[in-house]
Amino acid sequence: MYKNVLRLKKNIILRGINKPLLGSSDIIVARVIEIKADGCQIEGFRIKASGTGISVSSNNNTITDNEITAQGTFGSGIIIDKDDNRIISNNISAYSRGIDVGGQNNEILKNNIRGRYAPLSIGIDIEGSANKIIENTILTLSYYK
Repeated sequence: MYKNVLRLKKNIILRGINKPLLGSSDIIVARVIEIKADGCQIEGFRIKASGTGISVSSNNNTITDNEITAQGTFGSGIIIDKDDNRIISNNISAYSRGIDVGGQNNEILKNNIRGRYAPLSIGIDIEGSANKIIENTILTLSYYK
């Protein structure tokens, strides 16, 4: 288990073997992973965040096959602020937003997103343009009495 913020400032490929845990729900951090370099890959991790799981502020990155739990009231699974990123086959559970998409030409493919707080949950929030959102499954939990 790695509990600190992981800041990627150089191009790197991170592959988890047997889904190692990054982050923790009992330590308050704004983000578990911050991708600041172009061309990074994050694959095969369990990520637990009190805020946001992964923040992407660079281009041409790939995030695939991760299990992301954002537990904070306004936490997001993944936030993308730049262009040409690929978010593929992740399982995301978040109180606020599953994936927050800014920028252009991003591909959001085959993710499973579960909203954990019905009045505030948004599966995919799209703010940019020319983004491809294809074959995602979004479920928001509702509470009825």
